Amino acid sequence: MAMVDEYNRGWALRYIREARVELASARNVPAMAQNLVAEAVRKALEAVYHSLGNPSYIRMIVNDFIEEDEEPKDPLLSWLVRFERTAQEVLNIPDVERAMELAEGLLHDASEIVKIVTESEERE
Repeated sequence: MAMVDEYNRGWALRYIREARVELASARNVPAMAQNLVAEAVRKALEAVYHSLGNPSYIRMIVNDFIEEDEEPKDPLLSWLVRFERTAQEVLNIPDVERAMELAEGLLHDASEIVKIVTESEERE
């Protein structure tokens, strides 16, 4: 049984590709680096949400935990909350190099999640 439908799988893969391009562009265009880093982080987060199935529903649950300042008991949900919080922090870091370092870490983690889900889909 598929974890995610083809529509969301396609969007997850697309967002990961675009996040990589945004981050690479941030290194090459320093004047736009802050905006490009922000876009890369947003797209990495969207890739994760799409890879898990229903991005709107997942985003709503994660944001509820953040707004209530609660820590979920579920490990995946806890990771998603930490990922979202870190993504928000990246947007507020004035040091572009530091923001890029954090964004690269988030993109790596997002890529791993998408890879695990899409590879498991291909094996079925």
